[in-house]
Amino acid sequence: MIRHYFIIETMDGQVFNTRDYGIKIIDISVPSVEFLEETETVPGRPGAVDLGAHATREPISIEFDFLARDLTDYPLLRNVIFRLFSHREPFYWTESRELGKRYKVRSRGFTPRQILTKGRTTIQLACNDVYAESRLRSTDDWVIDSDKLQFGMGLSGQYNPVWRYTSPFFTVYNPGDITVNPNYHDLLITIRAASSGLIIRNKTTGDEVKYNGTTTASDIFRLEPGCRVTKNSLSVLGQVTAGAYITLAPGPNEIELVNTTGAVDVTVDTRFYYF
Repeated sequence: MIRHYFIIETMDGQVFNTRDYGIKIIDISVPSVEFLEETETVPGRPGAVDLGAHATREPISIEFDFLARDLTDYPLLRNVIFRLFSHREPFYWTESRELGKRYKVRSRGFTPRQILTKGRTTIQLACNDVYAESRLRSTDDWVIDSDKLQFGMGLSGQYNPVWRYTSPFFTVYNPGDITVNPNYHDLLITIRAASSGLIIRNKTTGDEVKYNGTTTASDIFRLEPGCRVTKNSLSVLGQVTAGAYITLAPGPNEIELVNTTGAVDVTVDTRFYYF
């Protein structure tokens, strides 16, 4: 019988595995993403105007036991369990059946029920970011025997996981379920190329960034998370027209760089997002 476990990663890089704490998982329930509609009523108009929807997810629920050595040891182990889940900052949660994905969560309060030397409790993990994300970044080594890869992550033999490009025309493959958007996702595009009036265009989504300046082959031009645009670490957002960011739709994205000369070096550094 396989004993399931889960992994907790804190924001400062500490990693905890429940196998090290004698935790026996009874049940894990991960709710689906729910899209809540946003509407507006207009006097005299039947029904309501559909203004779209926003994604949300109910908390992940985990029921588990933990076993102390004796009655004296019970409160000590209980307190260790408290420390495992009690963090002022959010943390990442990964279950053993899906080691390639993690959820950014916060733990709600819980009260273990003591049965002699055994404790039993159910915890709720709030998922304010809604979607799971890949544990690997695109720039990590995506090797098939990695303990951070799994089936169901959208990897296809048709598209090799390559995230560095040396041509002004290239395809970026997003294996996730969700469009990667640097407004709220961790997407960094780094470009090294001589240019005048550089244009970065995603022909798949229609996104376009126009930089009304010049770059040399040694300059580092970046589209950063939070829709920052920098050249050599200094903001050049004031010299950008059209949009200030590029998104990556699920599947292949046809990207082109316009107004470059000579060699081109592009790196796309991101995570991918899943239901």
